[in-house]
Amino acid sequence: MTDVSSTSRSNLPSIDGIFIDAGALTRIAHDCRPDACPHSDGGCCGYYDVYVHPDELDGLVGMMPPASAYAPHLHDDNGFINVFEEDGDELVIDKTDDGRCVFGYADAHARHWCALHRAALDRGIPLIQAKPTACLLWPLALTETGPPVLSVQDGAIDFACNRERNGTPESLDAGIADIVCTVFGVPFHDQLRRILAGAAQD
Repeated sequence: MTDVSSTSRSNLPSIDGIFIDAGALTRIAHDCRPDACPHSDGGCCGYYDVYVHPDELDGLVGMMPPASAYAPHLHDDNGFINVFEEDGDELVIDKTDDGRCVFGYADAHARHWCALHRAALDRGIPLIQAKPTACLLWPLALTETGPPVLSVQDGAIDFACNRERNGTPESLDAGIADIVCTVFGVPFHDQLRRILAGAAQD
């Protein structure tokens, strides 16, 4: 994601301590399309590394049994496999030998799906409890240094699920709005919507 300096942060609106790159958020549209996301390359799930916050570990471990119903490779003769690997002091979701997220699986039409996502939807489990925040945010991202800035992940527009919106949109695309609601909650989204509406009137 594009680096955001402390100087430019001061010019951004903020909600609950998170600075908002409103221009970037309004210029992208998102529509998850498994039909355009072949399992052979793993899509965004194969391209990016997913770092897991310690607070997310219990939820991910608890999702292993239902997720393995869709991705049987999560279970072997010794029980559930270790789906994490260490990167310094941090944990990252492991990948298969061909570079795909270990939670990915293919349907009968070779479309790419996430076992965590599918299991959560089928069992009525809130996605925020079932998946890493980094995954739920896609194609958005939070900066990792300094005060957090909510913006768009570098390279996101290169994937079939994302497109650049024409003109100068004054509101969020529906797919992006859904992501904001899922990760940050409806009140956060409503406040962001008011910020965007106010900027459009200036």
